Amino acid sequence: MEGASKLEQFIDGALSEGSLDSSGSFTIDWQHALSKIGDLSRQYPARWVYFLAQAGVAARALGLNVSCSRASISVEILLDQETFTPDQVLDQSGQRSKAAAFLYSALLWAQALGPQSVELLCQDAQGGSLYRLAAGSETRQTLPPAYRRVVMLYRPAAADADFKKLVTLLSHQLGSALRYCPLPLFLDSRPLAQGEALQTLPKSGPTQAYRIFRRLVLAPPEASAALAAAPPHAWPAHRIFLDGFPEICGPKSDESLGILEIAGPLAYPPMQTARAEGNQLPLLPDWVLPLDYSPWIGSLIRCHATFFRVRRSLGKLQLVHYGLGLEVIDLPALAEDGWGIVVANHSIQTDFSGLKAVENDKYRQLLDWVCDSVAHTYARMADRGQAD
Repeated sequence: MEGASKLEQFIDGALSEGSLDSSGSFTIDWQHALSKIGDLSRQYPARWVYFLAQAGVAARALGLNVSCSRASISVEILLDQETFTPDQVLDQSGQRSKAAAFLYSALLWAQALGPQSVELLCQDAQGGSLYRLAAGSETRQTLPPAYRRVVMLYRPAAADADFKKLVTLLSHQLGSALRYCPLPLFLDSRPLAQGEALQTLPKSGPTQAYRIFRRLVLAPPEASAALAAAPPHAWPAHRIFLDGFPEICGPKSDESLGILEIAGPLAYPPMQTARAEGNQLPLLPDWVLPLDYSPWIGSLIRCHATFFRVRRSLGKLQLVHYGLGLEVIDLPALAEDGWGIVVANHSIQTDFSGLKAVENDKYRQLLDWVCDSVAHTYARMADRGQAD
């Protein structure tokens, strides 16, 4: 944790030098809105940060930077195509985009913590605007053009004894809550580890956890609900199954995965090559699978779902809602065989906190799909074993 961040310095400069558009009492009845949250903001003090990450996913942003100083927390969303204005975020007509709705929720949940101020900065090549909530009033100021971004700066109240706890919470939990977020994530300029399994991996490393089986259900670029999964070349497999192609047999090793199954939009049959170059996804040291799209996040793979088995009891399902991992669901029927499943789903309904899935028909259909997918895998492996 350092002193004032560059973003904090920039916003302070804008507040002191920028042209004031307006100043006055709230245009939104924040007290009424805050009353709906109640004590949830104190129960989940980092929730506003996660809302910003979800806004970034909904906007198909390029990345998310979280910075903590002694006097503030700032979150910067690096935008690609979509841009925002404070008016779009604050709109009460019900016409907000999903990304703008997440930005509004971030403002609301941050304000519920009783800070000194919350600032929302929106910029693009045409210019920008700074919206500030503080001391029972709001101000707006014009900003110069810059790259596309949305920034929220949170400054705690002078007597807020919980601010250090919030910073510590972010340092410990940001990576796990956004483990499968399909955006590059940085905390104080350090990239966060992404794409690994549920927090059930042994200390010896992911190879041990995935030794039995792993299945990746790839997602095409246009798919909105997607998660970031670690690439399969990290776990060389004895046997690889690709939808529509013959089985590939890899070198056996005590450290390698037993079976890797890849489903989804495969563009070409696998080809033998010494190196993986360009638009290709490495599977084994001497095998690659060319794809018709590049992995969306560096070396992480864009997936609808990932399944894995470990050599101990597990039976866990993690739903990923706009990049945020929801409360883990127990699957007792799959526990004994050590199954762990992660699924990206944007249509699932969540509770008011946005952290837990509501158990309705869509929820039950999704659980049925998960169990059917596991049953299909068992059947396919049995058929292959009989053929052998």
